[in-house]
Amino acid sequence: MNLHVFNDAHGFVLNVTIERFAQANALQKNCFINLNQKTIYKNEKVVYLKKNILAYRKAARELSSIQSVTFYPFDDSAAWFLRELKRYQPSFEVKWVFWSYEFYYRPDRYAALLGKFSSQYYKRHQTYLKKIRNAITLIAKKVLRIPFFDLGLLKSGYQQVHVFYSFLPEDYRNVYAEINNNQCSFRQISFLSIDQITHDLLPAPLSHKIMIGHSAVPTANHAEMLEQLSKKQIFNKLFIPLEYGEKQYKNEIKLLAKNLFNDRIEVLENRLSMHEYYQKLSDIGYALFAFYKQEALGNILFLVWNGAKVFLCEESSVYRQFKIWGLTVFSISQDFTKDQFQHLLSPEESAKNKRIIEALFSEQQLKTYWEALMD
Repeated sequence: MNLHVFNDAHGFVLNVTIERFAQANALQKNCFINLNQKTIYKNEKVVYLKKNILAYRKAARELSSIQSVTFYPFDDSAAWFLRELKRYQPSFEVKWVFWSYEFYYRPDRYAALLGKFSSQYYKRHQTYLKKIRNAITLIAKKVLRIPFFDLGLLKSGYQQVHVFYSFLPEDYRNVYAEINNNQCSFRQISFLSIDQITHDLLPAPLSHKIMIGHSAVPTANHAEMLEQLSKKQIFNKLFIPLEYGEKQYKNEIKLLAKNLFNDRIEVLENRLSMHEYYQKLSDIGYALFAFYKQEALGNILFLVWNGAKVFLCEESSVYRQFKIWGLTVFSISQDFTKDQFQHLLSPEESAKNKRIIEALFSEQQLKTYWEALMD
């Protein structure tokens, strides 16, 4: 039996994954656990566990012989569950389906992802009262046997992984540059194909509208992009998706954008369906993503496929990987000029980007990626 372990509070990834297993007639030899009882969109094929180490132990003890366990993703809860599973079944293959946040957003790494504005925002909200609350919360978790961040336990888990699945090979290189684990190999995967993302979208002519970021999270570093645009006197209309993330950060970015650009901004605050959201992006001519590691892959994949000029930080794994694949993307540090926002991507470059993405992430190609995981 192959075990698949999620920590999916929403349920989207969980349901997409199970649908792929069902389409491949692979449900019979696979079982599914979610380390979160409060999932919004549940699935009858899944066992939902209370977020408690004793509950994990009980589930691990009751599982029949496991050949492999795949974690989606390998985060704090996964590390605790793996420890409990090893108590009863010391030998099985461990697989990690990478979501990015579980590694790049770890508490010991988070501050390094922030630009000047976001760093100041973060420090303002790290009050003594909040630090005291965090300390009390940690003590309470230990007493109540609730999984908590344990760097030593995570690193031990990283070293037990046999196969690392990721959208980007560059993320594999980033992760295992820090971890002494020569047994771990890489395999490609993606939850959604470009066919699924673009299904039934109505074609729209590209405008000169500039999209900034994808959510109200400090790691998106909106402020630096807004300030650079204002200094270069770029007069394009701006589109800023802030429909999820941190409310206080969203309010500060909205205020900054309004002060700098007045009525030239459109802020998206209401949650849209996936289809509605990508339709909304279909006329975007330029997009700025100022994260330092990896975020917003679905957004970026669609925008590049659709012919937008996408600007990224050179140090991000997304920029490096897209360049390796031969995609035309732009550097925030090198290509951020007024002229770049006056001319759309050429038809030749747009067509090339579309061909590359369709070759890598067509629905047919994704089926081969998933078949490797189901074995």
